[in-house]
Amino acid sequence: MDFSRMKPLDNYRLHQEHLSVIEVLMIQKIPGKKH
Repeated sequence: MDFSRMKPLDNYRLHQEHLSVIEVLMIQKIPGKKH
């Protein structure tokens, strides 16, 4: 995947989705954290 050829909006959205995945994994690892 060539990120340099992606449109800025697509790259931004991919970054946001990546952060969301990390947040979900962290929430799953912290039993006391509820939403």
